[in-house]
Amino acid sequence: MPSRKPLAAAIALSVALPLQAAESLDPVSVTAAPFVTTVEDSPTAVDVVEGEEKRRQQGASLGALVEDIPGVSNISTGSQVGKPVIRGLSGNRIRVLSGGVAQDHQQYGVRHLPNVDPFLAERVEVVRGPQSVLYGSDALGGAVNLVPRAVPEAPGASLLRGRVTTGFRGNNAEGMLGVEAEGARDGWGWTAALSRRDAGDLTTPDEPTFAESGVENDPRFTGELDHTDYEILAGTLGLGHAGDYGRWSLRYTHWDNEQNFLLPNGKPLGQNLENDELALEGEFWAGEWLVKPRLVRQDNVRQAAPAGIAYQDMDLDALGLDVRRERTTLRLGAEHPRVAGWRGEVGVEAVAVDQDLRAGELTPDAERDGLAVYAFEERRFGPVRVQAGARLDRLEQSANNDAHRSGLDTRGREYEVFSGSLGANWEVARGWNLRAGLARGFRAPSIFELYADGVHGGVAAYQQGDPALTEETSLNTDLGLAWRGERANASITVYRNRIDDYIFLRNTGEEQGGLPLYRADQGDARLDGVELAAGWRIGGGLSLEGAFEAVDGELTDAGADLPLLPADTLRARLAWEHGSWRELRDLRAFVGVKHARAREAAGRYEPFSQFDAKPFGTASTDDYTLWSVGAGFDLALAGDRAVALDLRVENLLDEAYRDFLDTYKGYALGAGRNVMLTASVPFGS
Repeated sequence: MPSRKPLAAAIALSVALPLQAAESLDPVSVTAAPFVTTVEDSPTAVDVVEGEEKRRQQGASLGALVEDIPGVSNISTGSQVGKPVIRGLSGNRIRVLSGGVAQDHQQYGVRHLPNVDPFLAERVEVVRGPQSVLYGSDALGGAVNLVPRAVPEAPGASLLRGRVTTGFRGNNAEGMLGVEAEGARDGWGWTAALSRRDAGDLTTPDEPTFAESGVENDPRFTGELDHTDYEILAGTLGLGHAGDYGRWSLRYTHWDNEQNFLLPNGKPLGQNLENDELALEGEFWAGEWLVKPRLVRQDNVRQAAPAGIAYQDMDLDALGLDVRRERTTLRLGAEHPRVAGWRGEVGVEAVAVDQDLRAGELTPDAERDGLAVYAFEERRFGPVRVQAGARLDRLEQSANNDAHRSGLDTRGREYEVFSGSLGANWEVARGWNLRAGLARGFRAPSIFELYADGVHGGVAAYQQGDPALTEETSLNTDLGLAWRGERANASITVYRNRIDDYIFLRNTGEEQGGLPLYRADQGDARLDGVELAAGWRIGGGLSLEGAFEAVDGELTDAGADLPLLPADTLRARLAWEHGSWRELRDLRAFVGVKHARAREAAGRYEPFSQFDAKPFGTASTDDYTLWSVGAGFDLALAGDRAVALDLRVENLLDEAYRDFLDTYKGYALGAGRNVMLTASVPFGS
């Protein structure tokens, strides 16, 4: 499990965090503020996944990397698709960022994964709660920021260093090879990383299928699940210079994923996903002002074969869907000197999105343009740190009225929305912190929600948008209390998020072309949740951590549960660490347990709800318990270098289960036992 540096002000020690790490929190730049702060002192709930534990845990899925943070869950489809869920919100309500700039991976689909590889990032920051003040629309529920490796500096000297990482996951025979390197000479520096993943089919416990047992709700597929394989290639290259004037950097990142989905009829759906990003950014001093320009160009491609064709057999001239989306973001921010004790950043951001439908009928050619101004400020009042922000967004979007949508109203839509936030972190007494926050977020309807009209092969449904949808607005309040002593700590956070005009896809109960028909709709919603965590450093290298999270959501207009809510979850972890033994350093081991409660599907509002009415599979899930174990050590090499070796086993007992946020739950079990081995070798100086 990944290590985190938790907010002492509120909520949750991660169950993966060795308690020793909580005693020394270094300043880190977090997405909760545009300037450097510590996660301990931030009024916003922030967690950071970084360092050695990130290396040991990370796989192809961003959602799986962060799901052990209290309040964070994962919508999974196999082992490479992982969409982060923050306090019950996901998809277009959670902003995935690269270097603090919003990414667009056509996230309208429940199975549309973030087009990023966590291996390429130096660390991953997770912010819980609305972040529209900093990132505008789609940050209504929170943000996940992948922080790129910083371009190094070596004034008056030079350096060259790096690391080779390899791994193997036994459940799906996934092999991974990654290389990261960096160098610098005087004011110039560069950084690079490359990763390759090749995986076979996912394996579940070999339980009887419905066809074999005749027992209602038994899965349609068990054992090795055909058509769940994938190949991923990702890389990044950065160049920069630093001097008395400030610094600048240019970074290019490429990500490519060829994958198969297993459809309910047992056939494949092949896809090719590509994402290219070019980012130019800098920090320049203008007197006492620090000016921070950023220009980011993203080119995202989603290509899907007709249902029944695997990616290995895809014909680019006969695709079921081919959508290209280009996004350009220009942000100009400026940190100002302190004024009456306040420090902060003011800025302007312009965004242009151009969507080109090159094959298929699901979503049309469309454009989206946005302009925003914002201010984010903070000040200390003795033991209290206060942060306040305000932002005004103006968005315009329109679609082309093609022959398929001849009767659809595709005229331009305009949205003008104000966002604001106010938060405080008060050190009530030594070791005690109280954190409170109030934030207003918003989300404009997506191109898909407005104008979709076609078969969505990845979810085996026909989906229709509604051009009359209005923007979502939310008001979120949260309150947290944390205590930290020399050997133990604990925290609790409660929150309520009210969302006006919440947008969702509703199963109409009708069929179109033999598929269930889902149509966009909206109504008011409410989410209430609690996050608890505690840890105890027992002694002798032993530490015990635990966490509990629960969220309840309701479509208040309909009196129905919200869809895609995670099950209530309890986690515990007993870890052991030892300094060294002969040539072995940093000896480590752990045993962990996760218990998830049963969760009922939200009826016609739940994706894949049709499986509660079929003789096989289910949309609702029972409770389950999973065990995991792991051990590792560093083998000393010459100098200060060491080879890091780690062995982990997930679902140790090969438990047969279905996770509520696993989109295969309707016709297959969750992943069975998975033995993982990773090795990492540093090089250079």
